[in-house]
Amino acid sequence: MDDEARSKGVGVLVHCLAGVSRSVTFTLAYLMFKLHLSLNDAFDFVRRRKGNIAPNFTFLGQLLEFERQQLPALRARHRELLDDHPESSSLDSTATMSKAVGGGGGGNTSLFSQ
Repeated sequence: MDDEARSKGVGVLVHCLAGVSRSVTFTLAYLMFKLHLSLNDAFDFVRRRKGNIAPNFTFLGQLLEFERQQLPALRARHRELLDDHPESSSLDSTATMSKAVGGGGGGNTSLFSQ
């Protein structure tokens, strides 16, 4: 589904009744899997585009477990991005990751700071 849409340059609508928990959880998992983002980076990416997101506690726990399982791929992707941007340090790696997935500027929001 997503690869077909991406090849055609069109978007994909992900929705649920309220649009703040289930659809957001699916989108976060997709970004984590497809782009090897951490949960925090995926959360920041989505929140910058849609401010009212609030995955429920159980979903967040499942996403954290998914992140733990995906950690080797995440670390490899992180190293790859840092190698592509030698001027970046580990301190600004979140900004580098955001640029890699098309993120704009915006403040640094955190999954657990809200």
